[in-house]
Amino acid sequence: MSPPGAGDSGDQAGAMRREPVIRVPDNGVLLYRCWEDEYVFYHPATGDTHLFDQASADLILAVSAQPLSRAALLKRLSASLKSLTDQKIEQFLDELLMKCGQSGLLEVGEG
Repeated sequence: MSPPGAGDSGDQAGAMRREPVIRVPDNGVLLYRCWEDEYVFYHPATGDTHLFDQASADLILAVSAQPLSRAALLKRLSASLKSLTDQKIEQFLDELLMKCGQSGLLEVGEG
């Protein structure tokens, strides 16, 4: 057996890689307020405010508590959006992550 990184050990290296996680950036403290099922997040680092629905806010708050993988976020969404198909849930998550990434609320990092 070859040591890691020697020869043809691509499978071992792949197995050792950690799944990327979604997290709040290091400088990102998020403040929020909730009115019924709408959440307004204030991002002090940028001075921007953002309006989100309940499902989106739940994910943002979960990620602000601890970095989570895309798979973990999909699992959370599936539990709260039971009426949607898996494809629609993935689309919802991808759109949310794109919006949050562009605004600097969330980022993808190493696990």
